[in-house]
Amino acid sequence: MSAAKVSLVIAMVALLAAVAFFYQRMDRSRSSAASSQDIAKGIDEIGKGLALQQQISLLKTTLGKVATENARLKQAISELKLRKEELMVCNANLIKARKNRARCDKWATDVDDEKLRKSEALKKTRLELQDEKQKSSELQTQVSKITSKLSETKAALAEIEKQKQVSVSTFRQEKDKYISLKKELSNLKAQDSNKPRQEEIEGLIKDLNKDLKQKSAVIQELTKQKRASDEMLRRLEGKLLAAGVSPSDIEKVAAREGFSEARSTGTSETPSTTSSGQDATTTSTLVPRKSTSVIFAMVDDDKDGSIDIDEFTKHIRPSLALRAQASADPKKWFLKRFKIFDKDESGKITKEEAKQQKDLFREIFQSSTRKRFTSNSTQTTTSTEAGGMLGSYRSKLFRNFPVNMQDKNSTRTDEGGKKSSSSSSAGNFLGGLFSSFLGVAAAATVRAVAVAAVAEASAAEDGSRRLNADSLSSSTSSRMLRLRNRTKGSLSTGVEGSASLNTTSTLRDSAGMQGSSLLNVTRRKRFSSTEGSRLNA
Repeated sequence: MSAAKVSLVIAMVALLAAVAFFYQRMDRSRSSAASSQDIAKGIDEIGKGLALQQQISLLKTTLGKVATENARLKQAISELKLRKEELMVCNANLIKARKNRARCDKWATDVDDEKLRKSEALKKTRLELQDEKQKSSELQTQVSKITSKLSETKAALAEIEKQKQVSVSTFRQEKDKYISLKKELSNLKAQDSNKPRQEEIEGLIKDLNKDLKQKSAVIQELTKQKRASDEMLRRLEGKLLAAGVSPSDIEKVAAREGFSEARSTGTSETPSTTSSGQDATTTSTLVPRKSTSVIFAMVDDDKDGSIDIDEFTKHIRPSLALRAQASADPKKWFLKRFKIFDKDESGKITKEEAKQQKDLFREIFQSSTRKRFTSNSTQTTTSTEAGGMLGSYRSKLFRNFPVNMQDKNSTRTDEGGKKSSSSSSAGNFLGGLFSSFLGVAAAATVRAVAVAAVAEASAAEDGSRRLNADSLSSSTSSRMLRLRNRTKGSLSTGVEGSASLNTTSTLRDSAGMQGSSLLNVTRRKRFSSTEGSRLNA
C-alpha cells in the first residue's frame, strides 16, 4: 500500500515537471520567435504530454484499484485479528478442558480405588459377621449350659434343704432325749439313790453331748453352704440377665439342656470340714486370689520380664492342658490362646500385655486343685460301704461344678508368714456324722449333696463369705448368751466329766489388699459341771 502511494506521488511530480517544462518552452518560443522546428518539437512534446496524461489517467485508475484492494485487505486484516482472538480463546478453553480431563481421570482413579477398598472392607465385614454369628451361637450354647447348671444347682439346693430339715428334726429328738436324761439324773442325784443308773445316765449324756456337738456343727455347715449356693444362684441368674436372657428363656432352656463342662472363675474360697473320731472342728478358710504380678513372676521361669510360648504351655492350668491334649492340634490350640495376650505379635507376653487382660490371665494360670480335692475325698470315702456310689456321684457333680480348693496336706505361706491348710473331705465328714442316725445310704446321699454344696460355695463372692462368717459367729454367741441366762441358777448339781463346745470367732486379715477375712476355729474350752447344760447349744 505504501509503494503504490509513492509511485502515485512520483508520477504526479513528473507530470507537473513536464507541464512546467512545456510552458517554459512555450514562453521561450514566444519571446524568441521560435522556429517551425521548435513548433514541431512542441507538437511532439504535446503529444508526449497527452500520452503522459493518458498514463496518468491509467495510473489514477490503477491507484483506485489499489485503494479498493487496500480497503479489502484492511477488512481481511481486521477479520484475521478477530479470528486470532477467537483462536486464543479456544486455546485457553482447550487448556482448561485438558486440565479438567486430567482432574476427572484422577477422580475416576480415586473412585475406583475407593470402590476396591470398600469391596475389600465389605468382604472383611462379611467374614467378621460370620465370626460374630458363630461367636453368638457359641455364647448361646454357653448360656444354655449355664441355665442347665442353674437348674441342677437349684435341685442340689432343694436336696440340701431337705437334708437340713431331716438333720434338724433328728437333732431336736436327740436334744429332747438329752433334756429328759438330764432331768432324770437331777432327780436321782436329789434322791441320792440308784448309783448305777446315775453312772449310766452320765455316760449317755457324754455320748449325746458329742453327738449333739457334731450334729450342731453339721447343721451350721449346711446352713452356710446353702447361703453360699444361694449366692451362686444369684450370680448365675445375674450373668444370664446381664447377657439379655429373659427369665422365661432360662426356664425353657433349663428344661431341655443337659449337663456340660464349665470353666471355674472367680476367687477360690472354700469351706472345709475335718472329722476325726468323736471330735469335729468346723473351719472356713478363705483363699485369696493371687495378683497378676505374682502369677506373672511364677510363670516367668527365666526371669527375663516376658513369657514365651514354652513357659505359657508349661504353666497353663491343668484342666486347660487336658483340653488342649484332647484337641486335634494341641500346638495350634496353645498358640491361639497365646496370641490373645501377645498383641504386638512379638512372640512374648509382657507384663503390660498381661495386665490388659488380668482377669483372663489369672484364670488361665491360677492353680486348679479340683483334681487333688477329688482324689483326697475319694481316698477317704472309698473305705465306706457307699464309697463307690459316692465317688460316681461326686465325679458327676464336679464335672458340672468345677471348684478350686487347696489340698488337704498342702500348706502355703502368705506375706505375713501365716500358713493356711484346708481339708478336702467335706462330703465324707458330713456323711460320717449322719451315718449314725440316718443309715449308710442316706449318709452317702448327704456326702454327695455336701460335695455339691462345697463346689457351689467355692465360686461365691468375698463379701457374702464375710457376711456368712459374721452371721454364724453372732448367731453362735447369741445362742450361748440365751442359754446362759436360761440355765443360770437352775442347776444345783453338775455332771461328772467334761465336754467341749466349739465357738467360732471371726478374725479380719488387715494386711489383705482385697479385704478378705480369715475365719478359723481358735479355741476349745472345757466347762465345769455347773455349766453342763450349755451343751444344748
